Amino acid sequence: MNLGHKLFIGFGIVIALMVLILVYTYINYDNQTKAVDDNLSSTEIIQESNSILISLLNMETGARGYAISGTSEFLEPFYEGREEYLEHFSRLQELAKNKEYIEGNLKTLNKRYEKWYEWETAQIIANREKVNAGLFSMEDIVAIVNSQVGKKEMDAIRNIINNVIDAEQNTLNSRYDNLKKAERKTGYVMTFGGFLTALLSIGISLFTALTVSRPVKLLIQATENIKDQKYEEQVRLVGDKELNLLINRFNEMQAMIKYREEQLNIKNEALKAQMAEVNEATKLKSQFLANMSHELRTPLNSIIGFTNRVIKKSGESLPPTQQENLLIVREEANHLLELINNLLDYSKIEAGKMEVHPESFNLLKVIDEVYQMTKTLAEGQNLNYRQDSYTKEDIPIKSDRMKIKQILINLLSNAFKYSEKGTVALSVEKKESLYYIRVKDEGVGISEEDIGHIFDEFRQVDGSYTRKVGGTGLGLSITKKFVEMLGGKIEVCSTLGEGSCFTVILPDDIENNEIQSEMQKDENSSLTYKKKIVCVDDDPNIQRLYKQYLSEYEFETIALTGREDVMERINEICPDAILLDIMLPYKDGWEILSELKNNNHTKNIPVIMASVLSEKNLAYRMKADEYLIKPVTQEELVETIMRTIRKKQGIDVLVGDDDENFLNLMGQFLKEESMPYRLAKDGEAVIQEMLFKKPDVLILDIMMPKKDGFTVIEEIRNRESIKDTPIIVVTAKDLTNKEKEELHERTSIIIQKSAVMMDTVMETLVKRIKEKFENA
Repeated sequence: MNLGHKLFIGFGIVIALMVLILVYTYINYDNQTKAVDDNLSSTEIIQESNSILISLLNMETGARGYAISGTSEFLEPFYEGREEYLEHFSRLQELAKNKEYIEGNLKTLNKRYEKWYEWETAQIIANREKVNAGLFSMEDIVAIVNSQVGKKEMDAIRNIINNVIDAEQNTLNSRYDNLKKAERKTGYVMTFGGFLTALLSIGISLFTALTVSRPVKLLIQATENIKDQKYEEQVRLVGDKELNLLINRFNEMQAMIKYREEQLNIKNEALKAQMAEVNEATKLKSQFLANMSHELRTPLNSIIGFTNRVIKKSGESLPPTQQENLLIVREEANHLLELINNLLDYSKIEAGKMEVHPESFNLLKVIDEVYQMTKTLAEGQNLNYRQDSYTKEDIPIKSDRMKIKQILINLLSNAFKYSEKGTVALSVEKKESLYYIRVKDEGVGISEEDIGHIFDEFRQVDGSYTRKVGGTGLGLSITKKFVEMLGGKIEVCSTLGEGSCFTVILPDDIENNEIQSEMQKDENSSLTYKKKIVCVDDDPNIQRLYKQYLSEYEFETIALTGREDVMERINEICPDAILLDIMLPYKDGWEILSELKNNNHTKNIPVIMASVLSEKNLAYRMKADEYLIKPVTQEELVETIMRTIRKKQGIDVLVGDDDENFLNLMGQFLKEESMPYRLAKDGEAVIQEMLFKKPDVLILDIMMPKKDGFTVIEEIRNRESIKDTPIIVVTAKDLTNKEKEELHERTSIIIQKSAVMMDTVMETLVKRIKEKFENA
């Protein structure tokens, strides 16, 4: 016999012995389980029998008490005992099924009980009631009791019940003895069987150790040699035929491993060389993308910025054809910038370098910004726009603001581009901790076969309409990746010819932290001032309107009707600006304006004339700062007040950038806003200008000659006289996460150069003006 047969016989005997022991143990266990069930039944019979005895005792006591006293209260235990007897007797009958001896006793018991109950009711209780009625005497009752009829029946009943109890008790004792005997037998069998099994197992183990362990040890040593790459040492052993075959196969495997490892080393060396080339290519690609980001975006932003200014300032002075040409230039430049941004974003995503920058902000404000950026796409089309929100208050969220903005720009611009009529609707809903942002249109829609591919890279829905609106096919792909990076998901439903609905689901807090208090804190910190505006007008409706206009921008409005001493009240209030009507009840506006400008205490307060009369030239000759013709819109009023205050305050802005077009564009914006400004074309010039005169705000590019933006910021923060200067970084460079963190620690705000960057720049400058007012 070979080794396998020997082991099979040895282990077979051990298993058979263990099976026999288990079968015997199971049989005994089953018998004991049945015995336990029978014991439980016998115990219940004894308990019910004792309960019947107690019920009978209560009935007997109640009947005797009533016979002696005649009080009906003694009958309560009698009748309650009757109910208890019937209940326990019924239960005892169920337990005694298939037990002939007990069933016979129970039949006799019930007959005796009925006889006793009838005698007690008819003789004792009924005659005692006659005594109470005066129809019978107590001596007669005593004679009935002394007849011993009831006692004899009760004694017979007790004897029957005690016989039942004794019989069941004897059965319990007999079963207990049997269980003990079975327990001892099981112990003997398991002890002997276990001992015999142990002996056989030890024998098999010794045999196995002698015939198998040595070859196994040799194989283990051989595997260690393979691990240490010692392929020359082979396993050599003469023994069992099967083990020899195994060892031979192992030696063959060892030789094959040696050969394959040699081949793998050759391939690894080639792969390392290729990886070095790939890493170098990736590095060059990243550098190329960073440079392209700057070199492509910078001229495009200048084109868009200057085109916007020409369109805005030219008014009707240009022929309609030229106006249309400028609009085409702006539209195509924006389109080209969008394509470049999409390609750069896609490259960063593919390279795994796209990062998430969480911050707390108001989602509703971002939605409004997105609409302002994309609404031009709907111009000239029969389109309506509707915006719905689950609340009229701010919508706090903590996430990556720029990515959410890009997501909404892509979805809303698609909705406008792929719709020629109907309504484009953007809605926000909140369920638990998730925001549901839906963009729905009534445009061309998407077919069922195309809807599964709209998020694929470079995939565009085929058709003339798609070719007309253009694009790279990356917008929705980038949108989906951005949504997933922010811990959300995007869903779409569409019907061809009826429209589409995209739903973006985002968590309210990407870091699971409370953000409401942080948002409130940020908002309060940026709007802590309240400038005073005195409004002199005798029309209460105008006063109320101006107050509503200005309260939204955190101005405090004080109303004067002209009937009071206006000069005295203005001297008391010391306002930051005055809105003055011309037609007033006591003194007209011209007289008040003259008094204000000839008074040393009030001559420097900005005065804005607001009237239905067209007297602008006269107002300027009398030194009014601004003149508005009623009716005045909110935007016109607020813009005029802010511009007038800035003129008086005299904030100084320094712009540092190597792009002359950007400097020219910034200069035009700042000049239009009446802000003094200086320009510097490189890093060294920025430092020189700041040392010559410290500006109120520095607008700084990162990529500049001589000294880049990082070096300039480092020098500024190390110089005591200028280290607290607010810095606004405006750059076209794609910043890394590390660069952004460094800039956030040292600057006020970072703005990516784009067609709408001027809005953000001017908003930041206005905040700086407010801070200067507050500290003045």
